Amino acid sequence: MMSETAFFVKDVIGPRGAVSIQSIHPDSNGATAKVEDHIRSNAIRVHHAELTPSSSFARPDEWLKQADEPGHDGLCQREQEFFVRAIREHSI
Repeated sequence: MMSETAFFVKDVIGPRGAVSIQSIHPDSNGATAKVEDHIRSNAIRVHHAELTPSSSFARPDEWLKQADEPGHDGLCQREQEFFVRAIREHSI
């Protein structure tokens, strides 16, 4: 799973799955490079890589909704903290 837009790193991929920052705002299509538009990211999509014996995904994707909207620097900080935690704890 990869983001349809890539103004900044929105995906973290590991052997157990992937997470992707995605906007669920109806007016967001990722077509702009304006910072205030492309940082709107009130949801994180978690894709689990575990398969069933018949090779289908064992769990559906899950959406983690963020109640707050961080600014550009806050969003970058959250990404970096998650990435470090994923490496250290193998949490994805």
